Amino acid sequence: MGLRRKLFFLDTARNIIVYLETVFKILKPGGVLINLGPLLYHFDDNREAPSLELCYNELRFIIEKIGFEIVREEYPLQSPYIESTQSMMVLSYKCVLFVAQKPLAPS
Repeated sequence: MGLRRKLFFLDTARNIIVYLETVFKILKPGGVLINLGPLLYHFDDNREAPSLELCYNELRFIIEKIGFEIVREEYPLQSPYIESTQSMMVLSYKCVLFVAQKPLAPS
C-alpha cells in the first residue's frame, strides 16, 4: 500500500506503537501516513485495560524511531468535531496534522 490516511484514528489504540509499526510494515517504500487528529485516547479511564498514552513530542520521537520521516507537520490545529447550527454548541479539538513517509530505501 502506498498511502494511508487516518482521521481521528491513532488515539483509538491501546498501544499506539503497535498501530504505527503495523502501518509502517504494510506501506510500500515511499508510502505515506497522513494523520489529523487529537491525542484524546479512549482508554484513559479504563483501569481494566490500560493503554499507552503519549504526548505529541513522545509520539513524534517514536514515529521517527520506527523509521518514518516526518515530511509535514502542523501543530496545534483547531478542528471542529461537533457543531450545531441550531444552537451555540461547538466542540473542537487541538489536533496535530503530520505526514510521515516510509523511506524509499532502508536506513
